[in-house]
Amino acid sequence: MYGFGYSLYNRTPFLGSGSGFDPAAQAYFAATGITGATQQAAINNLVKGLKTDGIWSKMKAVYPFVTDNRNLLSYTEDFSNVYWQKQNCTITTDAITAPNGSTTADKMAESTTANTFRQTRALPTISTPTATTYTYSVYLKAAERNWAFLNIEGGTIGVGANFNLTTGTVGITTSGTTATISNAGNGWYRCTVSGNVGTGSIYPVTYIMNGDNVFTYVGVVGNGIYFWGAQLELGSTATTYQPIATTQQAFIASQFKFNLVNPVDSDAAFRLVFNGGWTHSSNGALPNGTNGYADTKLVPLSVFSSANSISFGYYSRTIGGAAETRMSMGAFDGASDSSLIIRWNNGFSYSNLNENLYTALYTNADTHGFYVANRNTINREQGWKNGIKMIDVVNTPTTRTNKNVYLGALNNNTAPLYFDNKQSAFAHIADGLTDTEAANLYTRVQTFNQALGRQVGVPIVSDADAQAFLNSAEITDLTQANAINTLVTDLKAQGLWTKMKAIYPFVGGTASTHKWNLKDPRDLDAAYRLVFNGGWTHSSNGATPNGTNGYADTKIIPSSVLTTSSAHFSKYNRTNDLVNFKLDGSYTVNNSTLFQHNYTSANGCIGQATSTATYTATNTQGLFTATRIATNAFKVFKNTSNIASNTTSITAMPNSSVYIGARNEDGVSPGFYNSYQAAFASIGDGLNDTEAAALYTAVQTYQTTLSRQV
Repeated sequence: MYGFGYSLYNRTPFLGSGSGFDPAAQAYFAATGITGATQQAAINNLVKGLKTDGIWSKMKAVYPFVTDNRNLLSYTEDFSNVYWQKQNCTITTDAITAPNGSTTADKMAESTTANTFRQTRALPTISTPTATTYTYSVYLKAAERNWAFLNIEGGTIGVGANFNLTTGTVGITTSGTTATISNAGNGWYRCTVSGNVGTGSIYPVTYIMNGDNVFTYVGVVGNGIYFWGAQLELGSTATTYQPIATTQQAFIASQFKFNLVNPVDSDAAFRLVFNGGWTHSSNGALPNGTNGYADTKLVPLSVFSSANSISFGYYSRTIGGAAETRMSMGAFDGASDSSLIIRWNNGFSYSNLNENLYTALYTNADTHGFYVANRNTINREQGWKNGIKMIDVVNTPTTRTNKNVYLGALNNNTAPLYFDNKQSAFAHIADGLTDTEAANLYTRVQTFNQALGRQVGVPIVSDADAQAFLNSAEITDLTQANAINTLVTDLKAQGLWTKMKAIYPFVGGTASTHKWNLKDPRDLDAAYRLVFNGGWTHSSNGATPNGTNGYADTKIIPSSVLTTSSAHFSKYNRTNDLVNFKLDGSYTVNNSTLFQHNYTSANGCIGQATSTATYTATNTQGLFTATRIATNAFKVFKNTSNIASNTTSITAMPNSSVYIGARNEDGVSPGFYNSYQAAFASIGDGLNDTEAAALYTAVQTYQTTLSRQV
């Protein structure tokens, strides 16, 4: 167990020395009040990673834009606010001591003697386009009335329950509702209702009741109940109460403003001061593009000792317009001194630090990602995108701007200018970075945002070979990335990776992602990436040739890269079709590497066609592996079963490249086209029985992760 905890009513965490958290991360948690386990782990790993890489000491300001906001309500302790709509009741604020010991609990009292409902409900409503489970919780205490009803109204399914505030018991509940009541001390109870609300617009309501399920009764003006600490959240369980003093936006902004390096609420600590229009969410901070900006209070001339060592970074989650002129961050003092990161204009990005005459320009069609402008000790103006150096210009700056750096706009001497409209999920200001540090910073920032489920671009995975493939194929889906990473690590763990010449995982859903060889993800014939020809259909389930002219050339010539005593070919088919001959492979005179299927039988061969092994075909779905571990030892496996074998010796291998979707007929033309949807294929050295079974296990795990297994 980690040694940390937090007060039930105070959002500041108390972290013990054995918590495993870095002291800098602990200080940030204490300032922001972040208690969410996912958010704390992401921040802690970011800090530790930057320290490991030697980057932390260079940071002047780091804005991670992290929130653990889960309470979907506003003014959760002030029911007199117009946010809460009142019907036939009055609210007396700060009427009694609340469960946290402060005098902040309100009283809801009857305002009429009419035979009608008395309620307080939160507005505006929350939209639920899909059926979702919510939990509404409120601290309640009996006054003149001792019954209350909580309800999540709207949607298509009612969620509600009655509560006896004298006995601490649940009364009549709506069908499908889970209700709880727990003693909070001093007559207070935390009451909760949970359930699937269906679709539509919902809002939580608290009713004064005159008995179990007694909504309408003759009222007594002034009679009522006490309530405090309202919370509406996703899920079926009420979590620790999270107070929202005013609005959710203000709450999140109060967390976003802190500088991770020095989380103190002061100008000297470079905490952000938001101005104009911003939208804050778990995905980051979004300026409105017209008047929204944030003042860092950081003046480069005062903070940096050298004009030759400065870096700024901005992680953008938004695609910019083709003809916009915007700046993500920067400052200009009215003369020739400028510090800014990216200026978006007509599909180009500008980066310059320290002097306006030194500006670097590069084409940038997609404004997603992490951009870093950097000067290091060798006086180089550099621009990085996602860990890749886009520009590198030699020049010698002499000064730094003397104006505060803004986020979301340029501080143009006296006023903000070039307002940005890109959502930021990270920003930093630091000393200059080396090439290694700039690349490592991207890895740490991308991993950080990935942990929060908000990364853009290629995810970071643990295996370097898997990462290289993801980078080449530009796989951005986290599930797909993790599936590839697990596939690689499984193949390595089973000793299969070194036996592979080519692995085609058919991930990403397009021809441009399906072509890559996982073993060598370079866009070259020599790297055995696929060249698709004819008709193919590419989807998330794999690649499907049309059966008439579609085939893919692997560029692998068996006689050059395989031997007569060690070779295998595997293919994972998702299509069942036993009609006619359908082949994959290559053929040279009497030397053949193929699978073939027909209605009555099927056979596989590696080497000369005289060594073909025939088996009864029941269907063509699954992983078929043909493998030779000696000149006279050939086997065919379907999944983990050995379905055919042959001990005829061979002396040669084909000298034309292997095709998928058809057979290469002596290097002249494809033939025997098939229409099997391929979800995996591999070519490499021979596999023994244990290795063939291990290959199936790894491949089936991979397919199952992608929900396309057969």
